Amino acid sequence: MTQRGVLLADEMGLGKTVQVIAYINFNTDIRSVLIVCPASLKINWRNELKAWLVKQMTVSVINGDVGDLTTDIVIINYDILKRHIDKLCAMDWSLIVGDESQSIKSGKAQRSRAFLKLTSHRRVLLTGTPILNRPEELWTSLKWLDPHSWTNWYEFVTRYCAAHRDRFGLNTSGSSNLAELNRILRSTIMIRRLKRDVLPELPPKVRQIIEVPCADMALINTEIAKWKEWKRAEIRLKVLERKAKIMHKESEFADRIKAMRQDVFAGFAELSKARHDTAVYKLPTIIAHLKSAIESGHKLVFFAHHRDVLTEVQVAFPNISVVLMGGMTTTAKDFAVTRFQTDDTCRLFVGSLKAAGVGLTLTASSHTVFGEIDWSPAVITQAEDRLARIGQKNSVLVQHIVLEGSLDVLLAKKIVAKQEVIDRALGDNT
Repeated sequence: MTQRGVLLADEMGLGKTVQVIAYINFNTDIRSVLIVCPASLKINWRNELKAWLVKQMTVSVINGDVGDLTTDIVIINYDILKRHIDKLCAMDWSLIVGDESQSIKSGKAQRSRAFLKLTSHRRVLLTGTPILNRPEELWTSLKWLDPHSWTNWYEFVTRYCAAHRDRFGLNTSGSSNLAELNRILRSTIMIRRLKRDVLPELPPKVRQIIEVPCADMALINTEIAKWKEWKRAEIRLKVLERKAKIMHKESEFADRIKAMRQDVFAGFAELSKARHDTAVYKLPTIIAHLKSAIESGHKLVFFAHHRDVLTEVQVAFPNISVVLMGGMTTTAKDFAVTRFQTDDTCRLFVGSLKAAGVGLTLTASSHTVFGEIDWSPAVITQAEDRLARIGQKNSVLVQHIVLEGSLDVLLAKKIVAKQEVIDRALGDNT
C-alpha cells in the first residue's frame, strides 16, 4: 500500500518551506524532488534551498519552456505544469511538494488535473489554511495525499459539506461535522500549528524577500544603468561641494554646483521612472500573490508608491478591498480603515506608503506585502508598524515582492538588514 502523504498546514509565517528542506536533508534516500508552487514563489524556493540545503543536490527553476528537468530538484509553477506533465510523470520522484495547495482546490481546473497526475512515494502539500471557504475545496488534496482512505467524493460531501439537492442540482457549498473532519485529519495526515501556539518563540515581525523572475532583462538593465548614472552624478556633486568648502571658494563653484545638482535631480527623475516601470511589470505577479494569500483566509495589507499600481491592485479585488492614498478626504480615509478593521468581508487594504504608512491602525491583519520599496528603512518600518502595534496578537509577516536582478533586490536586502540591526539594538525581538 502506498503510504499517506502529509498536509503541512502551519499558519503562514511559521517556516513551512524550511521544514520541508529539513525533511529533505534528514532523509538520505530522497534523491529527486519536484516542487510545484505559485510563480511568485519559485525564486524564493531556490533561495531557501541555497540557504538551508546541506545535501549536494542540483536545483533548476522552470520558466515557460526554459529549464532543466533532469536536475535533482526541479521547481515549477502550477500554471505551466500542463505543458511539461508527460515528462514529469515519466520521472521517478523521491518527493513531490505542492506549495500553496489551495491552488488545486478545484478538481476541474487544468492545473489541478495536471497536478493530480503526479505520483511519488512521498508527497507533501503546504497551505496556511487547508479548509478555505468550503470543505469541498479540500477534496482534491485529500484524494492526492491519501487515495486509499478518501475514495468516495459523494460520501465526503454528504458528511462534511452538508450536500443537498436544490433547483440547480447537488449543492456542496456548505459545511457539516467539521470537528470530526478536523479530528480525522490531525490523526492521519495533517500537521497544523497556529501562531499563538508558538508565539513566545516568534519575533514581532518575520520579514521575507520574495524574488520573482523577469523575462524582460532590458527593463532590469535600464533600471540598474539609471541607478548607476544617478549615483555617479551624486558622488561628483558631493566631491565638488566638499572641494569648494575646503578651498573656501563656494561662490566661485556656485554655478557648477547648481548645474550638477540639476543633473542629480534629472538623473533621479529618470531612475524613478525606471523603478515605476518595474513596479508595473510586477503587477500580475503581485495580484496573483495577493489572491493566493487572500484565498488562504488571510486579511492582507498591501503598500506601494504609485497611484496606478495601487489602483490596479484595488480594481483586481472589487468588493473585498479598500484603498487609501493621497488626495482622499479624511472621511473617505477613515471609512477605509474602519471597514478593513471591522468588516470580515473586506480582505485587502491597499495603501500608499506616504498616506497610509503612518498614524493608522491596521491590526485586523498580521500579513503585509510591499509591492514597492522606499529608500529609507524608517519609512518601511513605519508602514509595518500599522500592523505591529497595540492590539496585534500575532507575529507580523512582512513580504517584499521584487524582480530578480532588479534594484529593489539590493534595496530590500539592505533595508531588511538595517531593520534587523535596529530591532536588536532596541530589543524589539526579545
